[in-house]
Amino acid sequence: MSLPHCPSHIRKIWQQIAHYSYHESDQAMLYFLEEMKRHLNARNVLWIGSGRGKDASNTPVIEMLGEWTTVDVLYCQSSERPRTPEDNYQLYMEVKQKHGIDPLTKAAIESAGSSRSFTRRDVITDEEWQNHWIHREFHQKNGDSELMFVVYSVDSACESYIVFYRGIGEAPFTVEEREFAFTASMGIGVLHKRMMQLRGAALPSTRLLSPQEKAVLNLLIQGRRDKEVALSLGISPTTVNKHLSSIYRKFGVSGKFDLIAQLM
Repeated sequence: MSLPHCPSHIRKIWQQIAHYSYHESDQAMLYFLEEMKRHLNARNVLWIGSGRGKDASNTPVIEMLGEWTTVDVLYCQSSERPRTPEDNYQLYMEVKQKHGIDPLTKAAIESAGSSRSFTRRDVITDEEWQNHWIHREFHQKNGDSELMFVVYSVDSACESYIVFYRGIGEAPFTVEEREFAFTASMGIGVLHKRMMQLRGAALPSTRLLSPQEKAVLNLLIQGRRDKEVALSLGISPTTVNKHLSSIYRKFGVSGKFDLIAQLM
């Protein structure tokens, strides 16, 4: 398959994604990651939500650079990956604390504000990469060696990242593959926005949703009543109401109908 000349493959992916409902956004993104992983012969693919200047109280985040933080992560990885996501997170935090920000993440954040894509080779040479601490102390321990970033700028305060990985000894990503991934990702802008909205990361929200608030919102947009939400999550109706009040404040709306109108 010649990647630059296969728009039909991309259209099929877009068409399938269009069948997913709003509350199925995570499933839609996982489908997209799986398809892109297959088409690009990637070993692993991650979706990373990134927000700037968001109040992240009660929400686990990773500080990236400046006011930017990682909001959430979805994994689409091979079964041979040597570390669990939890172990991987811990290792990354240890390496980051020791060395600071890595050059690829820095390059991605410094270009914030417009959608973009780049490969590892666009940022650092082969020789420098082989000896770099992020490659030796983090990526190689996961069995990874090559990376490619595709970033969709949702608004001035949040961006949606898709990061592709190839294993040790595998070929670097090419310019053609980068263009293919960029084109495919730019065609799912609505999905990128929904992924960030469901986490309270997209404007006008100024505060991230907690994990339980995200679960409440997901059920709310399915049309569930408050009592049904409580039953599904195993919490009391009073707790549901507290979460809803917090969600309304974060989105700057007065109630359920205003919230749904804003999201939809």
